[in-house]
Amino acid sequence: MGNLKKPAAQYVSCLILMVFFVSLMMTEATFAATTTSRIPQGRSGATIFTLMCAECHVTGISGAPKVSDKAAWAVRLKQTPDTLIEHALHGYKLMPARGSCSSCSDIEIKAAVEYMLEKVK
Repeated sequence: MGNLKKPAAQYVSCLILMVFFVSLMMTEATFAATTTSRIPQGRSGATIFTLMCAECHVTGISGAPKVSDKAAWAVRLKQTPDTLIEHALHGYKLMPARGSCSSCSDIEIKAAVEYMLEKVK
């Protein structure tokens, strides 16, 4: 990739990330389909954040707002919590539905969003 111009290299990097996330989603879906009955329900927002959300919301992968970046969350905090929960449940921009946590219940997703909102206030 040394000969590629910067925009082309960024495009290739983005494609590589997309392939990675698609394979991750497929793995998660396969895992969830075979183990859903063994996954404990009612996990806390902190647990869901640590297990599923932190990967993107701590590092900023694919433009996810970092929980440490209060400026990035200022716009989001103007929205209602229900709007942010809907985004988490159904996906928004590059974030897949449920943040790829197919084993998470609606209540767990809501708890994770509320946990993140408390961290960024």
